[in-house]
Amino acid sequence: MLDAIVASVDDKPITLSDLSKRLSPPRKLSFKEASKDQDALKVLDAMILERLLELEAAAKHLSISDEEVEDYINEVAARNSLSRPDFEVALKKEGQTIETYRNQIRFDILRTKLMSTMMHGGVSVSDGEIDDYI
Repeated sequence: MLDAIVASVDDKPITLSDLSKRLSPPRKLSFKEASKDQDALKVLDAMILERLLELEAAAKHLSISDEEVEDYINEVAARNSLSRPDFEVALKKEGQTIETYRNQIRFDILRTKLMSTMMHGGVSVSDGEIDDYI
């Protein structure tokens, strides 16, 4: 079976395989199964929301650096009295990879920045814009 498009945000498709990979645990679903699976529908809603927030953040010139993500992950590990390698082992025990966690953190930071700019009148200047100006 060919991959099916289950949704589209700003002309960018979300495919059935994208959706299947995001399920926990990842599993292959047919288009019909995905349309009736409550977990798949929740994940699809989350994927659509992520895309919409990414578009809004791009329109407001917001971005998240790899350094911000790594600093946050290290902070979470330290708050839990874990070294970085021990933290990654703990993630694996919960069935999560560091890459998945990193993506989740990137999205959470982006969402927080976006909400902050909206609450403060929508004006935001990125670190890159400041560097360019200087």
